[in-house]
Amino acid sequence: MHALTIMLEDSAALQEHVRDASVMLGLVSTRLEPGKMARLDADKLLRQVDTARARGIEARLVILGPVSFLKLARLAPDAAGSTLDFLDTVLNSYAALLTLLREEGVHQVQLDEPCLALALSDADRHAYEAAFERLSTLTSRPRVVLATAHGALRENLPLAVRAGFEALHIELARG
Repeated sequence: MHALTIMLEDSAALQEHVRDASVMLGLVSTRLEPGKMARLDADKLLRQVDTARARGIEARLVILGPVSFLKLARLAPDAAGSTLDFLDTVLNSYAALLTLLREEGVHQVQLDEPCLALALSDADRHAYEAAFERLSTLTSRPRVVLATAHGALRENLPLAVRAGFEALHIELARG
């Protein structure tokens, strides 16, 4: 099985990954504003899956996770609150995407949550718990491999282990 792996080493790379993910998920933009949020358009992603299949490749899709997406997104200049206030709306889009991918015969996806390797606030932890609960309990979805891209989970390891997905990708390094 071939998979696209995106390596994230600094905040500029993370921001670029968010922009790529917003295109992949069909989100309007990474600048969030109430009333103008995510509209799912998975046509481009599904065309890429079809192209890979036509070449005999059963690709494992790599998708930026919903909490990292929100933590790396920005609010519109006149918006108040936090990007995490958009969690329910974004989770609806992710749930629809995972369900659609399963219906289209995708068997496995990798959900990258690079921000899970950072120090988390209580609000961040709550957002991860809510996201993992919602997405792991979908009745129709591909198998999910939760990954952090780069970085040690440290105190967030129990949170990742309890996520409820089929697999947890952990990168091991010396030091």
